[in-house]
Amino acid sequence: MTYLTNKLQFGKAITGHFYLYNTILVLLSSVLLFLGFSRLTCSKKSNKIINVISPLTFGVYLIHDHSLLRGILWKGILRVNQYINSNFFIVNCMLITIGIFAFSLIVELMRQKIFKIILRLNFLNKYKYKLRLLNDKYNAFFINHSLNR
Repeated sequence: MTYLTNKLQFGKAITGHFYLYNTILVLLSSVLLFLGFSRLTCSKKSNKIINVISPLTFGVYLIHDHSLLRGILWKGILRVNQYINSNFFIVNCMLITIGIFAFSLIVELMRQKIFKIILRLNFLNKYKYKLRLLNDKYNAFFINHSLNR
């Protein structure tokens, strides 16, 4: 919808409202997507793929929308703004979306595997006592420092 309003060059006041997350179009799209997916039946193979991908999607969201990466990713690397007036805008959006999802999925999968290895090795338990002592010293320093004022 935003693409169409930009392409047809409606007033900026109207176009700006379609960018918000609390518009009637977003609500309508959400309800329709929910209803569409609630009636969808999947094969066992599809269920396996969904069960592998679903625990990774929150990590994908956090990666692609992180405040430090957002500007670098969208404006620096992908330069999405240059495709707005292109005839292939929708194709570019789909390819960029699939690419970001796949890349973020791989990063999140690697992160989960690394954390499983770390937890299996009980890496942090080796340093638990030292970390506790360091934390106690840190707390004691700030308690004494605040009492001496």
